[in-house]
Amino acid sequence: MNWFFKSRSKQKISLEDLISCLQVDAHSHLLPAIDDGATNLEDSILLIRGLVELGFKKIITTPHVHPAYYPNTSKKIIAKEAEVKEELKNLQLNTPFSAAAEYYFESKLIEKHHEKNAFLYVQNPYVLIEFDMQQAPHPSWKEIFFELQLRGISIILAHVERYSYQMGKLKWIEDLKNMGVILQLNLGSLIGNYGSPTEKWALKLLNQGLIDVLCTDLHNLNQLKSFQKHLNKVLVLDKQLDPNHFNSLLK
Repeated sequence: MNWFFKSRSKQKISLEDLISCLQVDAHSHLLPAIDDGATNLEDSILLIRGLVELGFKKIITTPHVHPAYYPNTSKKIIAKEAEVKEELKNLQLNTPFSAAAEYYFESKLIEKHHEKNAFLYVQNPYVLIEFDMQQAPHPSWKEIFFELQLRGISIILAHVERYSYQMGKLKWIEDLKNMGVILQLNLGSLIGNYGSPTEKWALKLLNQGLIDVLCTDLHNLNQLKSFQKHLNKVLVLDKQLDPNHFNSLLK
């Protein structure tokens, strides 16, 4: 994986310019009434329109798959994807749109891989996985990740900057990188949507050249308004951006 940054002088870049480099948003919750994202089809379309207006050229939405809260199946996600695509077609909105999933980490991920059509890939062979936001995963996560990698699956770890129990621990981040895990960071973290400590940690990870993928993790209209409001926010980065490497695995 190429780093996003070339070691030069500090650079100032607006959120709008950053988004224009990305082109692809591969983490969001835009399917209607399937998780904690869009509540209905109308909201789905409004959120998709909003992402296009922000500058994204391709959208891969990723509803939660969580055994306790959102026990979604590939079949259900694909059906909702078809519903949204049909409405986009009716409205003559031609931005490429597809659905994958954001899988909650559990030991059964290995079992799930044995099932037919179990995983919905962000882009084959990349699977988006999230840890619990409050509690560290079972120590077996390394073995499970390794087993999935042996089976040809590339792991994207969702919103790596938001796990409070690992905040500030560069060693953990470096271990993930050394394992070949692809690290995704939320754009909202860069504009304070999750609080000041998360914003500072997110910027540090960017400045260390440790982030591979930037996405919105968009759930609702309030978050969309936040992006719209902060498009002109200037981010001061320690290293020069190389736009050609942003989200390169998704293009």
